[in-house]
Amino acid sequence: MSRTGAVRGQAYTFLKIGFGMEIGKSLYDKKGAELVPSLIAKAKEQNVELVLPKDWLCGQDFKNDQPTKLVTQAEGIPAVRPRCLVRARL
Repeated sequence: MSRTGAVRGQAYTFLKIGFGMEIGKSLYDKKGAELVPSLIAKAKEQNVELVLPKDWLCGQDFKNDQPTKLVTQAEGIPAVRPRCLVRARL
C-alpha cells in the first residue's frame, strides 16, 4: 500500500469534507473542497492510504510559555481561534 499525506489547509479541508471534523477558523480551501470526495475515492481504488493529522496542540499564540490543550480529530479544533500546532501522530 502506498501512502500520501496532506498538511495545513489541505489537511483541514480533507478532514472537514471527508470526515466531518470541526476545524474552527483554520485554513480551508473552498475550491479544493469540491475535489475531496473524488480524491478520497481515487485513493481508495488505487490502494493509497491518506495520512492526515490525528491531533493538535492548541494555545492562544505561537509561543512556548502558555497554557495549551491537546485536541483530537474527534473533538475538532475549537471555533475560537487558538493557534494550533500539528503533532503529526501517524
